[in-house]
Amino acid sequence: MSVRNVVSWTAMIVGYVSMGDLVEAKRLFGEMPQRNIASWNTMITGYVRFGDLMAARRVFDEMPEKNVVSFTSTIDGYAKAGDMASARHLFEQSPDRDIVAWTALITGYVQNGQPREAVNIFEEMSARNVKPDEFIMVSLMSACSQLGNLDMAKFVDSYVSRSAH
Repeated sequence: MSVRNVVSWTAMIVGYVSMGDLVEAKRLFGEMPQRNIASWNTMITGYVRFGDLMAARRVFDEMPEKNVVSFTSTIDGYAKAGDMASARHLFEQSPDRDIVAWTALITGYVQNGQPREAVNIFEEMSARNVKPDEFIMVSLMSACSQLGNLDMAKFVDSYVSRSAH
């Protein structure tokens, strides 16, 4: 291409990340004359996807501007690495929390054997009038099973039934 812009550079980085070539993605990212939030987030997501949480956090910390995707991707990385204290800390720092951010935290707690914390986060989410999605409900069912909490399982089941109609 004779003329490249931030969109074409980011598209190439997305392609390399999708193909699992983080070396080439990182090279292009380093060469970019100008970056936008999408290019930064693509690198975070790529590093998280391939388990390089230190690099993901480095990119996150270097970002001049962060959004809910930046926070959520990094929270997800910490959760996948089993570092729920860091995931929670970052969640608390996030200025915006969408349903995906709540899901990342709740699912992280469940997958890391902390079902009580998952339920606590769900209760906090509900108190803030955030409507859960099907991913959160599946995680809650798993938390109920880990806890042996039949009452919570019945609540989740009735909530899902009400939402389906």
